[in-house]
Amino acid sequence: MRLGLGLGVDSITSQKIGAGFTGILDEYSGAVAAYSVRRMSGSYSGSALRVRRSSDDDEQDIGFDANGDLDTTALLAFVGTGGTDNGFVTKIYNQSGTGGTGRDLVQGTESRQAKIVNAGTLLTEGGKPCIKANIISSIVYGTYELGTAYEIPQPSFSIFSVLAHGSTQTTYVISGSTISSDRFFQSSGRLRYTINGSGNYDIYQTIDRTRVVDMYMNDGTLTFHQNNSEVGSVDASASNGNSFEFKRLGSGGNNNNP
Repeated sequence: MRLGLGLGVDSITSQKIGAGFTGILDEYSGAVAAYSVRRMSGSYSGSALRVRRSSDDDEQDIGFDANGDLDTTALLAFVGTGGTDNGFVTKIYNQSGTGGTGRDLVQGTESRQAKIVNAGTLLTEGGKPCIKANIISSIVYGTYELGTAYEIPQPSFSIFSVLAHGSTQTTYVISGSTISSDRFFQSSGRLRYTINGSGNYDIYQTIDRTRVVDMYMNDGTLTFHQNNSEVGSVDASASNGNSFEFKRLGSGGNNNNP
C-alpha cells in the first residue's frame, strides 16, 4: 500500500515522447492516494489543483500541459500577472484513481490556503512550480484535509514525498484527525513516525532543506530514505495491529514551518 505525495520540488515522473505519457504511478502501482503539481499517471485525466484568485475570489481547476507539468500558462492567465494578483490553492486532486473525490484534499478557509502565485509570479522550488505555505501570527497556512480520515492498515505500507521546508523547525508531511495523533514528519535532525499519539519511532539524521523522503513500514521494520539513500531503520513492531490514520497533508499545528 502506498501513499504518494509529490510537491513539485524535483522530477518524479518520466515522459516517453511519442509513446504517450508515463508517470510514476504507471511504474509503481497500488497507491491509495497521490497528490502532485505534476501528472502522475498516463490514465489520469483530471486536474492537478483548484485555484482561487485574489482579484475576485473566483476559482478554476488547473490541469497539465502536454509534458505532464502543471499548466502554468493557464494558471497565470487565470490569476493574473500584476503586482496585486495572488493565487491560492483550494483543492489538491487525488491522482491515484482510488477513493474517488473523497480523497481530494481541500482547504475551504481562505486565510489558511497556501499560495502558488505571489504578486503575479509563479512560486517555484528548484525551478519547478510548487505550493508554498506560510506562517502568520504563529498560525500555519497551507494544511489540506480529507473530508473523512482514511485508515491505512499495518503492518506494511509506504509513503513517498518530495518537499522542502523553510527552516529547522518541525514540518508535518501527513497527519491524522488531530495533529498529535498519527503523523509522519521531518525536522532539522529527525525523521519521525508516530502512531496513536504515542509510540514515536525516530531516525536522527542531518536532513537537507529540499529533499525526497521515503518511509517504508514492512512487517514492523520502519525504514527511512532520503534522496534515494537509506538513512536508518527502527523496530516499530509494537505498532503493528494498529492503523495509521491519514487526514492531513502539509504543515500542521502552531509554530511549525511549512
